[in-house]
Amino acid sequence: KDEASLPSPSSPSSPSSPSLSSLSWRVLYALLVLLRLAATFTTGYVHPDEYHQSVEVAASDVLRVRAISPWEFTSASRSPRSLASTSLTAGVAFGVLRGAAWATWRARKLLRALALAMMRASASASSASGGRYGVLAAAAAAAERWSGGAMEATCEKRWRWDPGAALSPRAVFLAPRAWMLATSFALDAAVASAARALARGGGGGGRGGGGALEEEEEEVERGARAAGTRARAALVSSWPTLALQLRTFSNAAETTVVALAVLATTRAIVDGRDRGRSTRAAGALGALTAVGTFARFTCVAFAAPLGAALLSSAAVAGKTERRPSSLGVVVVGVVGIASFLAASCGLAYVDTLYHLGRIGGVGVGGVVLTPLNALRYNLDPTNLATHGTHPRWSHVVVSAPLLFGPMTVVMYARALARRGGGGGGGGCGKNGDAAAAGRRRLARALAWMFWLPIILLSTAPHQEPRFLLPALVPAVALTAPALCDSRGRGRGRVVAIIAAWIVFNAVGFLLFAVAHQGGVVPATAALSRIYARARDEEGASSMIAVFYRTYPPPRALLVRSFDDDDDDDDGGGGGGGSTNARTFERWRRRRMDSARYDVFGDADELKGIRVVDLAGADPSALLRALGGDRCAGGAAEPAFVVAPFTAATAATAAWRRARNVAATSASANASACVVALDADRPAFERAAHFSAEEMDAYLDAFATGGARGVWRAARLGVFRARVVELDADDERPIAA
Repeated sequence: KDEASLPSPSSPSSPSSPSLSSLSWRVLYALLVLLRLAATFTTGYVHPDEYHQSVEVAASDVLRVRAISPWEFTSASRSPRSLASTSLTAGVAFGVLRGAAWATWRARKLLRALALAMMRASASASSASGGRYGVLAAAAAAAERWSGGAMEATCEKRWRWDPGAALSPRAVFLAPRAWMLATSFALDAAVASAARALARGGGGGGRGGGGALEEEEEEVERGARAAGTRARAALVSSWPTLALQLRTFSNAAETTVVALAVLATTRAIVDGRDRGRSTRAAGALGALTAVGTFARFTCVAFAAPLGAALLSSAAVAGKTERRPSSLGVVVVGVVGIASFLAASCGLAYVDTLYHLGRIGGVGVGGVVLTPLNALRYNLDPTNLATHGTHPRWSHVVVSAPLLFGPMTVVMYARALARRGGGGGGGGCGKNGDAAAAGRRRLARALAWMFWLPIILLSTAPHQEPRFLLPALVPAVALTAPALCDSRGRGRGRVVAIIAAWIVFNAVGFLLFAVAHQGGVVPATAALSRIYARARDEEGASSMIAVFYRTYPPPRALLVRSFDDDDDDDDGGGGGGGSTNARTFERWRRRRMDSARYDVFGDADELKGIRVVDLAGADPSALLRALGGDRCAGGAAEPAFVVAPFTAATAATAAWRRARNVAATSASANASACVVALDADRPAFERAAHFSAEEMDAYLDAFATGGARGVWRAARLGVFRARVVELDADDERPIAA
């Protein structure tokens, strides 16, 4: 019964088998990797935490870019978020980006200095040498201009390093995506390693030779490699990988850590006879669990089954080798715990510097323990109520099927079969096969990595599907090879399974990675170009951008720099013995200041782009945000509304209904002001923008225009808002 509960090893394809050949699976995997690469450029906006818990904070810290830091990073000793979370998602990527931009800046600065020196030498030398120097100066100036600079900057006494001026919104957007793309390959390696181990059953050598045995072992090895390839293909083609793992969620960082833990412990769990391997695996698991726990405290639930499997493997190995089984268990346990504590102490030290700018003192009270703060926050139901409450069965009934689709059916069916039929002996199994026992041990660990987090997280009233993202690794490793194997099944059943998998993941990918709030990020990035155009054409010194019925805009994409007087002129962070302390203190000040910023430019003179996020406010709030002092005769400034076309149309209709009131007021007071949107000529337009708040409008569009009507309605635009002064007899329509 235990053997039946495991994914069956796949035999090599035969001409009569309807399954794909091994080469075809590898080609398919390569094509899916290209799809994953293309998915990094999609602009779907799954959840505000995607940017506001990672990109915004890391951009402020590393790139010196103005952004809004959430309360989780500005609560000092009570902060529930660790530097490990932002570093694993966007911090490292922005560090590389800053280094590359700084190197480019230094090269441009050197070219400027070289061109200026040659020009001066050319002017003071003889005519013969001057011609030679003039050619070199012209070449240096041309190279400098090609790099994007301007010769006038060479006259400045001190040309400061400014990341905001050296970076573009596209670079700020793509750098974290490229980093998450690179780390996502850890998931490929983990599921392939686990699937191969389950199919291979750990090496079983030592039972004699013979051509038949060698041929059988070679066949098993081919089947194991095929199982690994199928697992990788299933992982890459799943929409959680394409839509969630490539985004800068702390859940994605947690999933990467869990995948590395599986990769580090698989061989030791299957074959624990090598004590050195088990000890190294325990050390790696302890350190990885610490990093994952500081990124998200729920990582302990995903890593605990691996630790239990390592201890079980060490105990069984001790019995097999006729030595005290407790000795191996103690060694593995001590190494794992010591590794966890050592890594946790280092992370807590860094977090304390990060959140306080200093070490608060000796003892636990002077240390910022972000996992403990996060646990305390999540144990308070009143805190979770602010994020929304869900039934306790949401993860089992909604979240897991939404994330894993057909794999959920297999996992649930196996759990019910195991409960009804029993199975799961320990030791070396009924037939004394240590390899089969290792397979069962690994399968149990992976199954509990799926079920234990679901059970524990289901006790909380706030449940989101992405909380279960790390369970994707064990789910794929356990079910994908069997789902893709055609042995014992008819061609129709195999085609049905593959078709269901493709449809399920295609819908999830298009909805969450492409369409969901898909226009917010491109519109935010376009605001800098719109402001530059308004400044050049209208001489505007400021601009207001009101986001209406959208997710909060990621302000880091505006790439507006802080004016730090104490910031280092070089891009590497300067030198000196207290560089790290000064860096953390500077980061802390920026985060605290950012909570008061809604202006990206010179805050004192209100120059730059002013961003107002109205979320789901009513049209009257939008009218007040756009009107204000300007309707009373104040200084005009370009104003734009970033909103779905349906929301802009609804707001305009509401203003039209209120127009009679304004006209009545105009008859008594001579004039009144209303706001008109240039909806026919948006400054920016993005198709494939889906918002759940606009569902009623989509249904109306479908009723009148069908699918084409929905496509026209599912757009987001940046609309110019103009103040219109109404006289008593004015009948001009407001632009729709």
